[in-house]
Amino acid sequence: MTLSGGHFLGVEDCSRQEWHNLLQLAGALKRGEIQLSTPSTVKVLGLLFSKPSTRTRVSFAVAMARLGGQTLDLPPKSTQVGRGESIADTARV
Repeated sequence: MTLSGGHFLGVEDCSRQEWHNLLQLAGALKRGEIQLSTPSTVKVLGLLFSKPSTRTRVSFAVAMARLGGQTLDLPPKSTQVGRGESIADTARV
């Protein structure tokens, strides 16, 4: 299963099979059955939430840190979302 090269904007962006594969992978990682290889470049996950949610934001940040990546907080007021730019366009940057 490859997780690179895509944009995850909502739960509808993954098929039922992709969700199944992702949860299987998460379980194997948690049990220590597999380890992720270190990426040659650090991956960055942009966090853009329409409503404030500390637990969700922190959960994503912790998960990304455990995977060796970094997060970038994108407060809605600092983006062009709502002023003509779609969430999808903002996410592709």
